[in-house]
Amino acid sequence: MRVGIIGAALLGTLAVCSAQEWRVVVHAPSAQSLHSWAQDAPTIQLQAALQRAGETVISGRGETAQLFLTAQVYENGALVDRVTMWDDGTHGDAQASDGIYTALYRPPRPANYRMRIRAQVELQDAGKTTKREFWSDFVPFEAVVIPYARLTQPEPGSTIPARTTVRARLLLGESPYLGQDPTLTALLRIEGDNWRQEVPMRRSESLLTASVELPKRGAYRLTAIVRVVRNGQALQSQSEVVQVEATTLSYFWLYVAIGLTLVYLLLPMRQPPLRYRHTIRIANETHFLEPEQNLSIRGLELRASAEKPEVVVRVAPGSPVALRKPGEPLRQNEATLQEGEQCLAGSETIRYERAEPTRANAPLWSRLMPTTLPRLITLLCALGALGYWWRLWQQFTQ
Repeated sequence: MRVGIIGAALLGTLAVCSAQEWRVVVHAPSAQSLHSWAQDAPTIQLQAALQRAGETVISGRGETAQLFLTAQVYENGALVDRVTMWDDGTHGDAQASDGIYTALYRPPRPANYRMRIRAQVELQDAGKTTKREFWSDFVPFEAVVIPYARLTQPEPGSTIPARTTVRARLLLGESPYLGQDPTLTALLRIEGDNWRQEVPMRRSESLLTASVELPKRGAYRLTAIVRVVRNGQALQSQSEVVQVEATTLSYFWLYVAIGLTLVYLLLPMRQPPLRYRHTIRIANETHFLEPEQNLSIRGLELRASAEKPEVVVRVAPGSPVALRKPGEPLRQNEATLQEGEQCLAGSETIRYERAEPTRANAPLWSRLMPTTLPRLITLLCALGALGYWWRLWQQFTQ
């Protein structure tokens, strides 16, 4: 009795060990993974391998005569698809005869799915053929509907200037997508000859726009990419590729340079300083002094200031005349008169009657000089815009 019990236990242990020796390992998709359903069903890679004692089993090697893997896909507990898997370098398989079986699967509709892999192996040992079957665990995954972009401008095959605006419509299914999704971002991918750039697209309801500046003449491929986050997983969709031809360079920066140059010429320049013409009356005689003019008369020397309404009166050397201002008892050899003031020179009165401000005409060349800070800044901006356009032109025509 005891011998029978021990034998049954040993047989059960051997059966468990034998079952644990073989194992179907699923490499893709990963459990709880999400797959983007945009304008069409996603292509999901199914990948699995049969292992024995941790080693990958390869068909046609060792005692393994044949090995077949099949994926079974379930929706709500019902079988919806059987998918044959391949190890021949086709159907998405990276390398033939490496024991890793692959298939590309497109689900019939957006939904939650569960998948398991069935492995059927035919073993040959000492001329004896044995067929065995193993199953993987269920792997859940989901096909999720997400928004996608459809490029509307420029049209495929059209010619465009180097600087242009690309437009696209944001859709969900075949309807405009107006939902407020804080995780949604859109990019425009531009690919040319040894050149690639991604620029963000601005969204206004279902309209996406992006400003593009292409570096040189030639063919370019445009793709709109929409990225969202669902259940903590990043998903993305891509539009169909639109190929265009850039043929003309934009003159935008050249026009900016010309406009800034016109503004520069219209800005007021720094005015020449004021200079004064002076009217002096000595006794009954009126004299007009130009700026910085010196005048000798009646034993006196008069020096007219250029920048101030002021005349300096001096007694000439050897002259007996003395100067005195009204209200000042002391006589002096030099007196400074402001507009409207007077002094006595002996018995004669010298009166500074009027100072007439004048401004010299600026030479023509000075009108082109950056004589004020606003003119200097505007000129530098104009030169910068012109230099940038020149660099773009050289690059574009290479």
